[in-house]
Amino acid sequence: MKSFGIPGTIYVPNNVSDAKKKVLEHMGANLVFHGNDCYESELKGRAESEKMEVPYMSPYNDLHVLGGNGTPGVEILRDLPSVDYVLVPVGGGGLISGIACYMKYAKPTAKIIGCQPKNSKVMYECVREGRIISDKEEETLSEATAGGIEENSVTYDICNQLVDDWILVEEEDIAKGIYFMMENHKKIVEGSAGMVIGAYMANAEKFKDSTVVIISCGCNITMDKIKQVIKMCEH
Repeated sequence: MKSFGIPGTIYVPNNVSDAKKKVLEHMGANLVFHGNDCYESELKGRAESEKMEVPYMSPYNDLHVLGGNGTPGVEILRDLPSVDYVLVPVGGGGLISGIACYMKYAKPTAKIIGCQPKNSKVMYECVREGRIISDKEEETLSEATAGGIEENSVTYDICNQLVDDWILVEEEDIAKGIYFMMENHKKIVEGSAGMVIGAYMANAEKFKDSTVVIISCGCNITMDKIKQVIKMCEH
């Protein structure tokens, strides 16, 4: 927003991490805090945009956003055409929908695997139920993928039709994914990124002798969360 000189307001949950808050404010965003997860803040943002008659941009429920999210799929096949599996973090389904739409067109044999924390697995339950539903959620290290899905979201049908399989990830495995990156690669990743790494680590035998791509994105994690991860993995 600061780079393009565009004013904007971003609705975030009350429990948004300080790391994300600082980054967004540094980029020039005006933040409004509402609700306990992304779904609640998104609903509030959409309602306020309609009231004020200004454009609303969803982080996932938007075909233009999905089009942009297909870019990793293009890059994956360009760099690694032999790919067998692509593991993707799933919240509202925007990222995996974009990747799946392109990859299933360009290489239908590639398997798209959706990864969600077991404590917040709304899209998985929607696909299993055959419709968009609400599901009980608990706190998760993968806060970026937590929350519900808007009614009539464009991502639901895509996930239902194009995602080949799902992995539900325990909190301990999310912590192991984050810890693995710190210990072995000296990289800090956030919960949603560690969640996909943890999904692979917990199911490594399933992917044996296969070419696997892990979509691990995001490094907005607080020191308190890092301390929690270290405690979980070094107990």
